[in-house]
Amino acid sequence: MNSTPQAGNQRTPVTSQGTGKRSPRVLPPGTVLENRYEVQRVAGRGGMSTVYAARDLRFGQVERMCAVKEMGDNEPDPGTRALSLVNFERESALLATIAHPAVPKIYDYFADGGMIYLVLEYIDGDDLERALAKRKAPFPEETVLEWAVQICDVLEMLHAYEPAPIIFRDLKPSNIMMRSSGKIALIDFGIARTFQVAQRGTMIGTEGYAPPEQYRGLADARGDIYALGATLHHLITNSDPRQQTPFTFHERPAQSLNPEVSGEFADIVARMLAYHPDQRYQSAKEVRLAIESLQRRSTDPPQIFPDHPVALPETGSGTTQTAERKAVSPGQADRRRPSRKRILRKQRPLEQVGERIAWTAATGDEVRGTAAFEGESVFIGSYDRHLYCLAPLDGTVRWRFETGRGVVSRPALGKGMVLVGSEDSAVYCLQVRDGNERWQHRTSMPVRSSPVIHGDLVIVGSDDGVIYAFNLDNGETVWRHRTWGPIRSSPLIASGKVLIGGDDGYLYAL
Repeated sequence: MNSTPQAGNQRTPVTSQGTGKRSPRVLPPGTVLENRYEVQRVAGRGGMSTVYAARDLRFGQVERMCAVKEMGDNEPDPGTRALSLVNFERESALLATIAHPAVPKIYDYFADGGMIYLVLEYIDGDDLERALAKRKAPFPEETVLEWAVQICDVLEMLHAYEPAPIIFRDLKPSNIMMRSSGKIALIDFGIARTFQVAQRGTMIGTEGYAPPEQYRGLADARGDIYALGATLHHLITNSDPRQQTPFTFHERPAQSLNPEVSGEFADIVARMLAYHPDQRYQSAKEVRLAIESLQRRSTDPPQIFPDHPVALPETGSGTTQTAERKAVSPGQADRRRPSRKRILRKQRPLEQVGERIAWTAATGDEVRGTAAFEGESVFIGSYDRHLYCLAPLDGTVRWRFETGRGVVSRPALGKGMVLVGSEDSAVYCLQVRDGNERWQHRTSMPVRSSPVIHGDLVIVGSDDGVIYAFNLDNGETVWRHRTWGPIRSSPLIASGKVLIGGDDGYLYAL
């Protein structure tokens, strides 16, 4: 159950079955596998596998890197060898079916010379354990909160996976990579498994992070929540749980090790680390909502601008709020938090108006999106995190709807609804008449594409590389198509096809 830090893109976990033996051979740089993958260096080594950084030679004009995970069958213990091979094959099967930007893509799987290989997306960055070791001090709470939201997002997807939920079972800082973009990715799905109620299995995981019930061979979503709590505790205190007696987090609460941790965050982490599963948060969504609520409360205290008829607030979170919300009209007293970064401007006429300008309407930040018009209203988004509904005759703000981040997507209008994407990674459906939310659908990355309504469908792209089709009435996913790059182009419907471009350089007709 002991685990030591390992470098590289992917790792094999240490299990209670034994640490095994490393493969005695190491492929030298320049070795070509499958006439395609040229080994450049060792990226990481685990008890049962070696990971190489390799170049895909089929892309001769560019340097396309990949991670090649190698495992042999030279482990002397038959039981350990069989378990390792099963885990390796399970990892291949799981990664081949999961489509999420926080899960490495699988490109290939083959055998050669008694060894088996898994070719994966190469993640250029450090894992959080190594990053913490380099820092030699706890990470700031604000940074850890943002990571926690991203981890909860991928856990929500895994735990809701069809046809059966997937339990990760080995969440820890060394299995969380931070991409150069700042986004996180989970690695090492070798011991992840589909959940079956009340089924006992082999105890597997990492001591210090694994929950008590996992020692008894039981694993469900609440076990991943415990491991996430242990991971967050490690990141905000720099106290390695593997060096402590298991299940003693209550004896060393986060604030006692790092006084800069807020009481609210310490309480969230403590609840995740409850010994009994029933006393923890029961889902990753519950954890995410608690953290997002804390992020919003952590911004500057409320202020009032009495000389400004419409105070333009800015949330402190870069993530979607899932609770039902209502738009704010100018007649309502808005006492929410203003921006910490911007001074809000008063609406006023220009000093030299001239005949060409009928009116101006100030927002709290840049306006880069395109307006949409229907009936007696104009709709447009702003980087002040709002979608505005304006009167076209004089620019009066009828209502505005607050999202988590900037809005550059052009609104789509139909059936009394207005739909728009936000850089908080969500698509919102609002009522045209009052701006109240009908539904929202979270993607995994910002939505800069503009949605298009076609019959009962809403088509839109996301920076997570997926083209989505949602049901207009309830926001449920009708279909989705994954590409190889962000989708920021806006779709066109023609001849029964969706035409849309991607940052991967392709135009798709679906």
